[in-house]
Formats: sequence, C-alpha cells, structure tokens
Amino acid sequence: MDAGPGTFVRTTAGSTRTLGVATATMTLFSPVPMDGDALKLDITVATDPVEVPDPDWPDDPPYLLHHDLTTQWLAIRTGDLVSRDEGALDGFSLDWTDDGGHPPAAIYDDRYGMVSRFALSLTHLGGNRYRLAASGQSEFDEAFALNCTAALLRVTLRPTGGTPGAEAEAALARLFDHPGAWHSRGSPAHPWRDLVLSFEGSPS
Repeated sequence: MDAGPGTFVRTTAGSTRTLGVATATMTLFSPVPMDGDALKLDITVATDPVEVPDPDWPDDPPYLLHHDLTTQWLAIRTGDLVSRDEGALDGFSLDWTDDGGHPPAAIYDDRYGMVSRFALSLTHLGGNRYRLAASGQSEFDEAFALNCTAALLRVTLRPTGGTPGAEAEAALARLFDHPGAWHSRGSPAHPWRDLVLSFEGSPS
C-alpha cells in the first residue's frame, strides 16, 4: 500500500476544501559523488480526483483534477537519518519560511504553487510507513494542512560523470545496512545505472 487514510485541507481565495488522500509516497535520492552530506527527500502526495466542470463547455463531462504536494526540492542532511533501515526518517521535522532560496515544496493542481511557509514532521509507524503532517502557505493557498500515512519506497543513488559503481555502493553502505541492487535505466543510446535500496514490501 502506498498510503493510508488522510486528508488535505486547502484554503484558497477564502474558500476551504477538504480532500481525501489517494496515495502518499517518499523516496530518497542522491547523485554520486554526493552533494556534500545531502539527500533529496521527495514526498509525493496525490488526492482523490475532484470533478471540475469546464465553464466553456458546460454540457461536456467534467474533467478530473488532482491536488498534489511535491517536495522534490527538499534536501536533508545524512546526519538527520536516525537509523540504518526503513525507520531512518523517524522524527524528521522542518519549519521553513521564505529565505530567498528555492522553496522545498509545491502544490500542483494544473499549476505549481510554490510554498512560502512549510512545516513538516514524520513519525515512523513500523515497516516502511510513516505518519506525515505538513502545513503552511503557498502562492495560491492562504493555508493548507495535510495529515496522512506515507510509505518510504526506496533509496536511489546514481553514479554520474563516469563515477565507478563501487563508490555508490560505498556511499550506500555508509548510510544503510542493506546493499541495494543495480538497475539499468534509460535507452540503449543513453543508458545509466541506479543503485536502489527498496523498502517496498517491508512488514508494518
């Protein structure tokens, strides 16, 4: 399962809407050589689809719109990992306000609304599952609040610029107890390999 029950509450233009969470997943990613001691924590939350009528074509069936949260720009320190297994993100928290840098998250609903304030906390529930709580403001939200269960799916390390695979294996071994497995990606003309430690199927 990618997610448990949850809600995503958005207040936009003075109107508040409560949306059900359909899926919530997390991945950790880094190129190798690593960028200092940083990993990207990519959280992707998608709501149940909402029917939206087209005002230009009122007789047509409504289209389906998801309200998604992404943290694809969120960098965390390897020192924030508290264990060498799927519970490594237990207790992670963030309280970010606009500091002139790139925001760590955005809400997407046919347009990206970058956050201007973002608070996040993760609590390990066992296996690869976490209780996720997030709140803040974005370009199009006076306020939002998200509470759901999210699954940590995998850790991916990607050698770049001719970096030997052994360097990626050593980097993973410094952080986690399991060695991961190599996966070929891309096309025959532009191939690459990822070292992937999967937590899918971890008992909860």
